Amino acid sequence: MDNWKFKKWKEEGWTYQDIDAYIGMEIYPEDIEIFSTILLPNIIVYKDRIFIYDNIFKDESDAKKSIDSLILSFGLDDAEKLINRVRIPELFINNIDNTEPSTRMNIAKLIKHNWEYHLLKKFPNKDFTVEITGGKFDPEVVFYQKNQV
Repeated sequence: MDNWKFKKWKEEGWTYQDIDAYIGMEIYPEDIEIFSTILLPNIIVYKDRIFIYDNIFKDESDAKKSIDSLILSFGLDDAEKLINRVRIPELFINNIDNTEPSTRMNIAKLIKHNWEYHLLKKFPNKDFTVEITGGKFDPEVVFYQKNQV
C-alpha cells in the first residue's frame, strides 16, 4: 500500500507490519462507523427523485424545505446534483493537506462504489449515474437519476 501514514507506522519498527495489524492498533471502530454514514447515506424520495438526507436537517420536513429552496434557485436537475455530492477536500477539511492525490482519488472511488451498490439495492428499478468529477486534487462524487437529467 502506497500510503504515507502506513509507511511511517511500519518504519517505527512494529513487530507486525501488515495492514491488519495497523488497523487493529491505529483505527478506531467508531471512526469506521462514522464514515459509514458517507458510504451508506440516509436517503429520502421527494418529487420522484432520490436525495441524500443527512444530519444537517432537523427532520424530513426541514430537508424538503431546503430541497424546494434549491429547486427554486437552480432547477430540479441541478438541485439533485448539488445535494447528492461529497467533495473529498471538504469531507476531510482539517486533515487533507498531507494527503496524496492518489489517496483522495481512492477515497472517491470507494464512495462511488458504495453509492452504486447502495442505490442499486435500495432502488433496483431506478437508473443512476454515479461519477467522480473535479480532478485528482479536488475529487467529488455525485449521483443523479439517469432517466431524469
